[in-house]
Amino acid sequence: MAVYQTYVNAMNERIRNQFATSNPFDFKHISALSSIENFNDAGPSVVMASPGGLQSGLSRQLFDKWCSDKKNACVIPGYAVEGTLAKTITTEPKEVTLMNGLTVPLNMQVHYVSFSAHADYAQTSAFLEELMPSNIILVHGEANEMGRLKQKLISLFADGNTKIISPKNCQSVEMYFNSEKMAKTIGRLAEKTPEVGETVGGLLVKKGFTYQIMAPDDLHVFSQLSTANVTQRITIPYSGAFAVIKHRLKQIYESVECSTDEESGVPT
Repeated sequence: MAVYQTYVNAMNERIRNQFATSNPFDFKHISALSSIENFNDAGPSVVMASPGGLQSGLSRQLFDKWCSDKKNACVIPGYAVEGTLAKTITTEPKEVTLMNGLTVPLNMQVHYVSFSAHADYAQTSAFLEELMPSNIILVHGEANEMGRLKQKLISLFADGNTKIISPKNCQSVEMYFNSEKMAKTIGRLAEKTPEVGETVGGLLVKKGFTYQIMAPDDLHVFSQLSTANVTQRITIPYSGAFAVIKHRLKQIYESVECSTDEESGVPT
């Protein structure tokens, strides 16, 4: 509630105009309840509490406090997961077990209201048919209902290559993606359109999710990188013919230069 009271200027014009006279979120009969210790249970009241499953927290504390009195009522707004207290009381049992282990009569009224923001099968399947994803992972819902949804989706995507997975809690899932990476030539390399089959050489630079191919001399222009020259000399004892080693090296390297040692006159 404090967020709504503070950021009124971020709301629509009607709310801002009303704020000129009074804060529209400063309610007279509605207040935020931080804990059950701050609740004054002296008269009739309506409390919106979580979690909706009534397994723990403020909602369970209030339920244990009120469930035996027939003057009270509990409204379950939305889907109740199988195995939770909220699901149990929708079947109207005569008794319930409190958090302290005691069994007490369930005298309060219980009402179920369909107020869930979840999509149904028709909406979900239509959305998936529009996207046609390679992988569908079902991660939220009651196990039996998830199984039914999985089987329906398998039938729906029977003609495609969509992989449908319904993992258990803490079960790892592996997915494989085929993606195309395209690189754009820039700078000097882009000045001339290469012929079909022509080899183009350059530096491949990745920045974020983009790839660019550029000439080494353009590296400092289009990036914060720069080129450097590294000169190496390797000495390997060799007693064979010079023409043979020269031929072998040309098969490996694009450019092989020959020179003659000034002191010994030996070709190098």
